Amino acid sequence: MTNLGSIGLSESDFPLHFRIVNVLPATLVTITPACLLLSGAPTQSPSLDLLLDRARNYGWVGAVGATIFIAIASLLLQPLEFASVRFMEGYWSRSGFMGGAAELGSWIQRRRRGRHKWISRSTLPPGMVEDSRQRLREDWPFSGEVRPTALGNRMLAFESKAGFGLGIEAIAFWSRLYYVLPEPALKIIDSHRDQLDFACRICMALALCSCSSLALLLQYPIWMLVPALFAAGSWAAYRASLAAAANYGVVVTSAIDVFRLRLIKEMGLALPVDTDAERSIHENLTQLWSGGLNSKKIKLTNAITDQDFGIRVDHRQASTSDEDPA
Repeated sequence: MTNLGSIGLSESDFPLHFRIVNVLPATLVTITPACLLLSGAPTQSPSLDLLLDRARNYGWVGAVGATIFIAIASLLLQPLEFASVRFMEGYWSRSGFMGGAAELGSWIQRRRRGRHKWISRSTLPPGMVEDSRQRLREDWPFSGEVRPTALGNRMLAFESKAGFGLGIEAIAFWSRLYYVLPEPALKIIDSHRDQLDFACRICMALALCSCSSLALLLQYPIWMLVPALFAAGSWAAYRASLAAAANYGVVVTSAIDVFRLRLIKEMGLALPVDTDAERSIHENLTQLWSGGLNSKKIKLTNAITDQDFGIRVDHRQASTSDEDPA
């Protein structure tokens, strides 16, 4: 029986996404300071013997209590999953301390982009030039907008470029296309999204562990390796989130390219005859979804045949029923 079973729950009550993306980061954030406190910090240098002795004293009651606490913490952190990713993307307040951090981060990112622009136009070795050109394509949007984090700029890059040539506003379009995607595509997309979420949550969890361990061990220089290791792990997780964001951008962009007409069908609109007509539909849909004052003036052509809707009709059965109405 697992620890969940000891409190009347089974693993089926917690989906895999919840257990991986929420439980593991919550466990790290909870267990790290708890172990340091039980080992004697900050009043004395941590002792493994003291930690084991206190753990034995708490016994199974302490284990069940810790399990319940971690489960509750994971449930409370669930609504923050999206917020944590947005935070790492650089959606910060523009006032106070975070405003200053946002300005500094944006300045650093503009410097990075400027350096790659200079290299891409230089006569440096071809390998360096091509690498900078690829970085410019993958890491920054066409618009020149800059966010204060590398992850935010990489996400913004694919959000601004996916379907751009067809007049698609990717964020509004994707939030609707997702509901009509076939199951195989959803599995692939969700898998990449889970990887991105997990990398972001682990990055933040390890950063919090680094801060908490630093506060508890600051008096003992020999133990500074612990917060340093947590900080290194957080940096590695952040690098992993950049790779996950790039992969997620590829699958989302591919899904938009392949299944974009599926959404038009499901909305009951007439399919476009060429790319110009399709571009007009997407631009009108973007204005309609924006909910502005001009959205009431948008005119779209609805499908008028079963074939336009993508509905398969057995014409033999239909003709038979027409001939014999009785």
